[in-house]
Amino acid sequence: MTGMSNLYLTMMMWVLFLPIFESRPLLKTEPKRTGALKLQITQRGLTYVKDVVIEMLLSQLRKQPIPDQSSRYNVPTLGEVSMWFSNTQIEQLQVKESVAYFDKDRGVKLSIQNAHVLFSSNWKIKHLFGLDTGIVQANISQLSLSVLLGLDTDYDGRILLRPLSCGANIRDLQLTFFGPNSYFYNLVSQSFKKALIFDLNLEVCMEVIESIYSFSRHLRSTNSQVQIDSVAGISYSLVSKPEIEEDRCNLDIKGEFFLFKQRQAISLVPIPIFLPNQSRSMVVIGVSDVLVNSAAFVYFIGNKLRVKLTEEMIPKRSPIRLNTQSMGYFLPELRRWFSPMPMELHLAARKEPELHFHPGGLDAIVLGRLEAFVVRPNSSLMNVFTLNIDCNFTANILLEGVHSGNSFAKIGGSLALRDLRLSPVWTLIGEVKVSPLESFLKLAVRLALAGNDKKLRAGKLLPNFYGVSLVEPVVSMHEGYMVIQTDLHLSLPNSVP
Repeated sequence: MTGMSNLYLTMMMWVLFLPIFESRPLLKTEPKRTGALKLQITQRGLTYVKDVVIEMLLSQLRKQPIPDQSSRYNVPTLGEVSMWFSNTQIEQLQVKESVAYFDKDRGVKLSIQNAHVLFSSNWKIKHLFGLDTGIVQANISQLSLSVLLGLDTDYDGRILLRPLSCGANIRDLQLTFFGPNSYFYNLVSQSFKKALIFDLNLEVCMEVIESIYSFSRHLRSTNSQVQIDSVAGISYSLVSKPEIEEDRCNLDIKGEFFLFKQRQAISLVPIPIFLPNQSRSMVVIGVSDVLVNSAAFVYFIGNKLRVKLTEEMIPKRSPIRLNTQSMGYFLPELRRWFSPMPMELHLAARKEPELHFHPGGLDAIVLGRLEAFVVRPNSSLMNVFTLNIDCNFTANILLEGVHSGNSFAKIGGSLALRDLRLSPVWTLIGEVKVSPLESFLKLAVRLALAGNDKKLRAGKLLPNFYGVSLVEPVVSMHEGYMVIQTDLHLSLPNSVP
């Protein structure tokens, strides 16, 4: 009998935390640190997660096989009674009322009222007068459970869960026996019902507490760093313990990219992110300059901010070709030095781009270097000049929600060139006057951005993670960070660890 309650109530500890927290001794008290990413879970968000996960877990438990169990009781008249239960089947499983809310400075409290479970099982009873078998139906009604779950963080920035309190109460339990002498067993079962309810109430909390520790061990075994690609990873460990208020929970997350192979950290200091104290959205996300700049630094160090332009890459409809004849319109020295020959342009950032959020959007300063090569008949390259190319862009970010678990969100926007400057670094062909080429490149970049504006605004789907999708997100820009207020759609796995 206790196996049924164990199985049914083990689920309760997963209700709140599986889709939110995937993060060893407690942290000592220390000054509040700031991460490059801040996540706020509101009361509305907590309620939504609780509802979705309870429904998922109930569906899972209805399908999950229940192990065989045995129990012993001292019953008047019958003496010591041994009971065995096998082939247990859940016929009804309901949670009629449930509430989850934040407990200031401590954690999350889950309260379940009027839960009901009805199951049947094959039974076998051995007592003073012999052995009987048959079928029993157990009806547990008006089950209530109250759990206070403490939230903290360990030295590695992973969420640490602790059971602070647990109370369970089964108000009624009805056992109905079918089979030989069932009338007699239905009658005497009333004599040990109170003892059985008492045992079940204790077993419920023992199982819940063990589930908390089990899930906490699972969180401690997870990696708080994720590989993005062959170059970069991102750390989403917590930099301080969760900040829990009456109606919300704030999590300061490191949120920095790093070189994956070298595990090289980025020495950038995030500014504080100020999230609204009251939001009607389920979650609020703050993204600091540090997150986007750490990504820029990592991909710069990883030699990914490079591009090579060849004649084959120029659209056939373009009147400007990548050869000495065509480029000679802007740099006449090329025509004087070379007969018509193909060229290559190598573009690379000469330092990491600088990105900055502000109320008007996102500014990006890109300092690059352009190396021009003439392709000899034997396919070798001759460097003819090198220019610095400094660009200043401004962007607006558009974030569109999706209503499925197949994508996190759709991101788009607009991009405009504010300025572009060329300056000579080295030349083989004498003085290079860059003004004509600079004017042409400004026009070409602006035309290219205008031609791609519709595509940029249409956006691109971001890959899903942890089954989370954004619904009706609202983006606002602030000095040094961006804030996203959004609802969620959760597509949870069919099973939990």
